[in-house]
Amino acid sequence: MENAHDIASGYTTSQAARLLGVGRHEVARLVRNGILRARKTDSGTLAIDPGSVHTHEALSQFKGRPWSPQTAWAALLAIGGDDVSWLEYHKRRRLLLKLREIGAGELIWLARNRMEARRYLVSPSFEDDVRKALVATGMASVLANDLGLASTAPVLDGYVVGMTAEELEHDFFLVEDATGSCTARFASDLPDSLADATEMPAAVVAADLAMSVDARERRCGLDYLEGLLDGMR
Repeated sequence: MENAHDIASGYTTSQAARLLGVGRHEVARLVRNGILRARKTDSGTLAIDPGSVHTHEALSQFKGRPWSPQTAWAALLAIGGDDVSWLEYHKRRRLLLKLREIGAGELIWLARNRMEARRYLVSPSFEDDVRKALVATGMASVLANDLGLASTAPVLDGYVVGMTAEELEHDFFLVEDATGSCTARFASDLPDSLADATEMPAAVVAADLAMSVDARERRCGLDYLEGLLDGMR
């Protein structure tokens, strides 16, 4: 049983694993991908934010295998009204039928394998260069501002296009760290239509917000997606 001190200071990896019903290695992966928020203690261990654990636990209520990255991207573009004719006809037809019967929470769960998010520490002297290298999403987007989520501090959050993680880290001297202020997202099967974008489409931005450990960001993202899904029914 967790005592008050443990909860107030953050869950240990073992405690988070027990609550989520997964192994310690899976918890470490979730922290690495920015799905669970954590900080390093003076002793070098991770203190995992309880709110992010319970947010992930809520998403995990949905069952079924995640979509392939290609299908996940098609789903987010389709609900935003973009052309997804590049998806095979029978897959597209099944997907559109599925989108008419699910809610935003299940959409996020099914589309979760579309990218891998990594957190980095960034030197202030490289922040502008990193920002230019990313296709903005989440709190770094115009949509976040339109939804009333404007941050008082500059936010680095975006998709990496045309670079590997190693190249990004080398070019901008980034240090991967779960407590870092920069979120770089590496997409699988990113549609060609997004290759030259400067900001992700609204549905993609909303999906990234909906995966946030911040309750307000998550709620705004889910509400926006729910509105798009309602428009398809």
